[in-house]
Amino acid sequence: MIDWAEVNFIIGTNPDSFIEIKFDQKSDDTAYGLKAYMNTLLSTHEVISQFNLRRVIKFWGYKDSKHMYFMLAPPWIKFNPAMSYAGILN
Repeated sequence: MIDWAEVNFIIGTNPDSFIEIKFDQKSDDTAYGLKAYMNTLLSTHEVISQFNLRRVIKFWGYKDSKHMYFMLAPPWIKFNPAMSYAGILN
């Protein structure tokens, strides 16, 4: 993610086994740019394709007061996109 060297981020898993990518949100411009970047990354990155990772739509570009979140789910995690998840954003 060298394109976003000035933006701090953390990649990890949450208790629901989703891959959570959390960015510091510095401005609205950062939010718009990150969403465009992540959408492109989702469709072009070979590791995302190789592991058949899917975006969790409910938490794709989710913002709170300080962070912007993007979540991916591996194929072995079954989830209903309409449900809320216990471990997300706690």
